[in-house]
Amino acid sequence: MLKKRFFLVMVLSTAAIASGQTDRLTVNADLLPAPTVEPWSVIRPDTACHGEWLVAGDVNGDGRAEIITARNDRQRVTAFAVRDLDGRELWRWGVPGSGRAQLGYDVPLQIYDLNGDGRGEVFAGIDRFLLVLDGTGGREIKRWPLPEGLNVTDCITFADLRGLGRPSDILIKDRYQNVWAYTPDWVLLWHWAPRNYKTCHHPTPVDIDGDGRDEVLAGYSMLDENGLPLWTLAPEEADLSRGHLDCCEIFSTGPSPAMHRFVISLCAAKTIAMIDGGGRFLWQQSGEHFESIDAGRLIRDTSGKQIAVDLDHRPYGDGLVWILDERGDRQISFRCDYGRHHRLIDWDGDGVDEILIGNARALFRGNGSCLVRLGPRDLFASDAGPQKSGDAGPLAAVGDLDGDHRPEVILHSKTRIAVFKGLTSAPRPGPAGTGINFTLY
Repeated sequence: MLKKRFFLVMVLSTAAIASGQTDRLTVNADLLPAPTVEPWSVIRPDTACHGEWLVAGDVNGDGRAEIITARNDRQRVTAFAVRDLDGRELWRWGVPGSGRAQLGYDVPLQIYDLNGDGRGEVFAGIDRFLLVLDGTGGREIKRWPLPEGLNVTDCITFADLRGLGRPSDILIKDRYQNVWAYTPDWVLLWHWAPRNYKTCHHPTPVDIDGDGRDEVLAGYSMLDENGLPLWTLAPEEADLSRGHLDCCEIFSTGPSPAMHRFVISLCAAKTIAMIDGGGRFLWQQSGEHFESIDAGRLIRDTSGKQIAVDLDHRPYGDGLVWILDERGDRQISFRCDYGRHHRLIDWDGDGVDEILIGNARALFRGNGSCLVRLGPRDLFASDAGPQKSGDAGPLAAVGDLDGDHRPEVILHSKTRIAVFKGLTSAPRPGPAGTGINFTLY
């Protein structure tokens, strides 16, 4: 253990000196040397139906993913376009040029094969309705009314609440006060509204008791399959009056609730914590606005998994992404212009994940080095920062697009989409695309 710690300190110290940082745990992401990888595909979409929200999935059953990007008006989907991997527009929906391209939240648009026919349907939250479209050509299948008083769903989540063996039920919510669950025929299963605290950005379905039915972490409370709270986080350990739950990452699962591990970020409480499936705090760290969380094996010479989390609400040019161990101890941090959008991918297939930081346009190792830089610097013209340019990009996504079960890196902005292919990236099972219940959090 001492040898491992000594090696890690030496690596960090060397990187910190090279980057001009005085904090031995912080490296300057922009100054780390690395080779450059050229994009496999660059798409310059017609901006009339293009926005920063991006999801990918197989909508026509050919085994390859199509890419959908969308515009919105205060979350209402106003226009989107469906493209193949060559950039050809297959079909579009909505009013071109309506709404805006920028993001400040999840946009309610998902691709999911709810009916199990091998082709993904497109689910879009529009004004007062949830729209379901045939993915092949955009034919309207359903137009379900939202609950009375709800003008737009905050996000769309699929869960297996009835034990059917696959996610077959639909969760929708308003911003922070209500969650509703429906069957695929839009029959209301339950409605939950906490009285004295807020919910979350995106609910997390997970079967914690092994009965084949999902429970739902919907903020500070875990709900059973009937929408009834199993537990609520202890107010003495988490100030429930402050903000909402930003992100929940499933760190590990087990045969009982006590064996599950979740890493959560608590908005205005400025806290990141690990809890078990019974809501018991295992550790917590406070003092920063922790936002999105990834969990994976990030450091080769350690056992188990590590945690990547960005520190938001910082000036542009002073973004941070921290790497924590399973005890919550910081191992290293990457300083970059903007750390908000990050994902994990085993790019070189060695069994250790790299951290993709979208705005830095690079893949980083958990030991403080940079594996590759993605494309030339001028591929995305957003160096003025999101506040001045109105473009938070490039944003980051990871998913198998071409159907070979090896994930690609997707960087995208208001003006273009770039796909990078790792020829040795580790296989991931599942259908092509960016995955079910895609979220920015």
